[in-house]
Amino acid sequence: GYIGLPTAIVCAQAGFSVEGFDIDHERVTAINCGDAVIQETDLTEKLQIALRSYDFVAVTALSCSDYFVIAVPT
Repeated sequence: GYIGLPTAIVCAQAGFSVEGFDIDHERVTAINCGDAVIQETDLTEKLQIALRSYDFVAVTALSCSDYFVIAVPT
């Protein structure tokens, strides 16, 4: 979404290994193919860089992690 994806990419840029979770399989597939699915300046380019560096991946199943950041619609 508008908060979770940019936050995940910023964390990946900072060197963290990030898994972005969503229940929507189509959205996860699109994100993993480099489509940011939302309109935000430079987000698609930053997503593609994070994907190529293997610091970010979108998933539909949660795994063990040191931290969880939960972003929900307001």
